[in-house]
This record gives sequence, structure tokens and C-alpha cells, in this order.
Amino acid sequence: MGKPVSTIELRVTQRQLLVDGALVALGARAFDVLLALANRRGSIVTKAELFAAAWAGIVVDDNNLQAQVSALRKVLGADAIATVPQRGYQLVIPPNVRLIVQTADAPAPQATHAEPLLAVLPFDNLSNDVEMQFFSEGVSDELLQRLSRGANLKVIGRTSSFQFRGDRKAEAAAALKCTHILDGTVRRAANHVRLSVHLVDTATQTTLWSDRFERNLEDMFVVQDEIAENIAAALNRRFSGDAKEAVDPTVYDLYLHGIRPALTPGDMQARIALLEDVTRRAPSFVCGWGKLAEQRAQLRLLRPYAERDAMAKAVAFEAARAQDLDARNPGAQLAQYLLLPPWGKFIEAEAIVDRLSTNAGGAGYWLAYIALHLQSVGRVREALEITRRSYELDALNPFVANGMGVGLWYAGLAAEARASFENTLARWPDAPAPANNLIMLCADLGDWDAVDALLAPARLAKHPLRQFEQGARNYVAAKRAATPAALRRSLSTARDQFQSTGFTLNLLTILAHLGARDEAYAMSDTASFTPDNGDDVMGIDAYRTYFLFHVSYPELRADPRFVHLCARLGLVQYWTQTKRWPDCADEVPYDFRDECLKFATRRLTSGHERRSA
Repeated sequence: MGKPVSTIELRVTQRQLLVDGALVALGARAFDVLLALANRRGSIVTKAELFAAAWAGIVVDDNNLQAQVSALRKVLGADAIATVPQRGYQLVIPPNVRLIVQTADAPAPQATHAEPLLAVLPFDNLSNDVEMQFFSEGVSDELLQRLSRGANLKVIGRTSSFQFRGDRKAEAAAALKCTHILDGTVRRAANHVRLSVHLVDTATQTTLWSDRFERNLEDMFVVQDEIAENIAAALNRRFSGDAKEAVDPTVYDLYLHGIRPALTPGDMQARIALLEDVTRRAPSFVCGWGKLAEQRAQLRLLRPYAERDAMAKAVAFEAARAQDLDARNPGAQLAQYLLLPPWGKFIEAEAIVDRLSTNAGGAGYWLAYIALHLQSVGRVREALEITRRSYELDALNPFVANGMGVGLWYAGLAAEARASFENTLARWPDAPAPANNLIMLCADLGDWDAVDALLAPARLAKHPLRQFEQGARNYVAAKRAATPAALRRSLSTARDQFQSTGFTLNLLTILAHLGARDEAYAMSDTASFTPDNGDDVMGIDAYRTYFLFHVSYPELRADPRFVHLCARLGLVQYWTQTKRWPDCADEVPYDFRDECLKFATRRLTSGHERRSA
């Protein structure tokens, strides 16, 4: 700019920027970035917050943000926006410059049609047989899955929407914050079914579409497609679901029993037995194969490692069978993702995640796994945006709710993460994972009253931390004492765990954070990152890499040895081949990309020399 700026005016409702009274042309993203900085005038705004402000729900890389900041600097001056390393950006306003954020200088624009957010409620059972309630819920659940996949709609997850039944259905719209509700009734007599279905706009409480279907049970999948077509038309969407094979009514009953939520390993085993029967009786029924592969893949992660190879073979067969019948089956794709090792196969995992993202539609259930993959490769900011979408679609699911807190915490948004964990615990006080996360977060914040309350004997007697308790106590002791003796105890515990399980990825990050980075790297040199005995039992989190990229614990990443560790885990190969770099690439005090590329080149050269010899 040729002369100093004296006045910066943002007209929010008109989305205009005026500099010294002159209108300045500015792109929509740049305006959103500037508004976010101006609203926090003088404070640091994290990259994650700027991405949320300007690219809500869209996954983009750092270059997009850097381009918008560069455009703003050209308009406001090179020093107007400061880069705060490893934190974000800050709008710098000199004392002689007036900043005006005008929100009432023009009438607010009329609201446009929001992106539809649909809740499918459990259909009411009008049959005399109370045992038919599972059938009614099964029909609505299968319809929910089909809509979320085939109609490209955002659909509230079952765990959340199915909490509203009977008299509570009146509360659903406000609690779920949805724009539309699909509800209905089912009456069944032998092989004959009558469905009454209606779609309601929650803002106006008007019925957009309703219909009644009377069919034989063999035609249920055809009816579900017809319902989905009508809903999609009412919402001006295109439904492109695949027609499903008609199945015998008794097989369909077994299938609906088999897809009910499984809360324990015993429940999961019972569902698997039912779905095995379904696939035996209807070998061309793709839904049965997909759900069977998915359920067995989930159960496999809860079983001892000695049992997992045999289970993996069964899952692989079932997933392949489902994909032979329907290459886009999301249950089969999730099963294949869960079969991959927790590290070393990131490129293969990304290929599955990309397909799952395309084929699973807007269902919150699948988004949680996509976020898990992004966290595991260091793309924490992108993972947070996916997690926000997942939470919007299934906020009353305890797994998703805890994931929301984790996503915020990993992205460095401690205050929001704390509130999220506290809300989750208020609703599900028995859930140990959010309690453990909240204990660690409060210890980081130095809020020892909150830590003591969460670890109080009376609370633990009622709401045990289970497998998390010892680790939480060790971390609290080390953070609270902050003495060499406390660190030695932490190191001793880490060595014991390392010798018994080989599981050190979380421990490495924590040890470096506590001041023992050299010790952590010494342990990593001989760590296997795999179970050392066949009786080891760990869930989906076992040996995964996402904790390495926790924004609140940068110490391990700040050392160039981090690249060598990541190379052992297959991450360097993933980054250099995909060019999808982790967030930390721009935050560490060394040239992260260059170090990774050097390491990849050395490995390539070394491999070529060995082959030549």
C-alpha cells in the first residue's frame, strides 16, 4: 500500500471491506479470515479456528489459508497480520488506526435454505405382538442407512435419533437441531406389512410428504427405495441407491435382529451368529455380508491377539463377498480398514478411507473412522472438521461425543475440549474414556481441584476408570510434583509397560512432554510397537499413531529424530508419496518436509544398492 492506513471498516452484513472509506475488492474466504481475526482483535487466532471460520465442513490444506493471509497483507500492509509460530495469526492494529466492525449498517440478508439435516425416528409398532417392535425399528434403521448413503443427505445417527420414541418424539426436533423428521408406523400380520410414513419440516411443522404402503414382506427393500425416492424428491435431492435382492421373510427377521446395536462383546458375538445364518440362507444378500464383515471386524479388535489371525481371514472373506455383490458397500469397506495394521499401511488405509467417504454419504457413524485416520497421519485440523460434522449428525452417541472432545483437545482448543468432555460426562458419567481425557486435560491446566474430584474414591467407586486409572494416576503424579523423583517414577512405569507390551507411542509423547525426551527416543530405538504376547488385549486404539500429533504435546515432534521414528512407522513414506503433510510440518523448528524427503531418498538409494548387489 502506498500510504499508511488510518481506518479499517468491516461491514459484516454487506460483506464489504473499506480502507480509509474506499471499497476494497476482497474474496469471500479472505473476508471470513479477516472477520475472524477482527473479532478477536489483538488476540491470537489459531489456524484451526480460521479454517473453521472460512472453510467450515471443507477439508483444505495450509496453502489455502496462507494465500488468503497474503492477500490481506497486500491490502492492509505487510505488518497488519502477524504469524505466531506454532500458534496461528494475529491482527496487529497500531494505535493510530481505527478498526470498525459494523454489523448493523444494512438490513440482515434473508436466510437461505439451510442444508437439510434429517432425523429418522424409530417407527411405532402397531401390531398386537410386542415382539414386533424390533422389526419396526429395524425397518426405520435400514431406511436410515440407505438414505444416508444413497440420497447424499446429512442424516442424524441412529444412536441419537432412536432415543426419541413414544411421547419423547415431540422433543426430537429441538434436541437434535434437525431441519426435517421422518417418522412412521408399521403394522405386520404374517408376511403382510403396512407402513405409514411422513416427512415433516421442523421449522414450519408442515408435512412435506406422506404415504402408505401395503406390501408383502419380500418387497420391503423395494418399499424402502420408494420411500427414499420420495424423501429425496421432497428435499430436491437425487436418490441413487441400488436395488436390493428380495429375501425370505424369516431371513429378513434374522437380519433385522442382527443389525441391532451391540453394546458388549457378548452382544456382538450373538449378532454375528445371526448374520452368519442370514448369509447361509441368502448367499446373494449383500446387506447381510456387509454387516457380518463389519461386526466381526469390530469384535476382532476386542479379542486377544492370539485369536485375531483366524478372525481376520473370516472378515476378509465376508468383506470380499459383499464387495463382489456391491463394490460400494460401506460395511465391507470399514471392515477392510479395521483389518489393516495400526501403522505401516497408511497409503492403503487412505485409499479405503477415500472410498468410504464417497460411498457412505453423510452418515456420522462413518465419519468418526475417517477422522481417526486423519489424526493418525497428523492431519489433526482436518480431523477436527470431520469430527464436528460427525458430532452434528450423532451428538447423543457417547463414542462420537467423546471423539468431539478429543478432536478439540488434539487441535489445541483446550477450553472447548474441556467443556465438551464435561458435557459428555454429565450425560454418561460411567464412560471412562472422557473421564480419563478430562483428568489429563485438567492436569495440563493445573486445575487440581477438578482432578481431585474426578479421582475421588467415592466417584471412582461409582464410576470406575477401568483400564485408564493407573495411567491417569501416573500422569497426574508426574505433572503435579514436577520433580526429578516424579519423572523417575514415570520412566520406571514406562519401562515396565514397554517390557510387557511394547506399546510405547502414547508413552513416548508423554515422556517427552514431562522432560525425558532423550529417554523416550532411546526407548523408541528398540520398541516393536506390537504386542509381545498372544494374550495382549487392546481395542481400536492399540498401537495407533494419532497421539504423536497431539498439539498440546509438541516436545517429541520438536526434535529432528521425530522423522526417523515416523519413518519406522511408515508415515514418512505416506507423506512423501501423497504430499498430504501433517500439520506439524509448518510448526517444528526444523525443515520437516526436507528431512522427510532426505530420509525417503536415502531409503530409496539404499534399496537400489542392495538390489544391485
